[in-house]
Amino acid sequence: MTTAGESYVVRIYRRDPESPGHVAGVVQRTDEDQNYAFHTVAELLQLLALERASPKSKLNT
Repeated sequence: MTTAGESYVVRIYRRDPESPGHVAGVVQRTDEDQNYAFHTVAELLQLLALERASPKSKLNT
């Protein structure tokens, strides 16, 4: 059994060198035109986990 891979474009616009968990950026799945914003590493990971669990569910729309 094979599964299709998922591809994303992750753009990080801001990082705080004094607080590595604080970043700002967007995630885009390569097969969609919509971007999903994140403001922390935890939010980024949550967006990617939501995508893996259910392609229809999003943290930020």
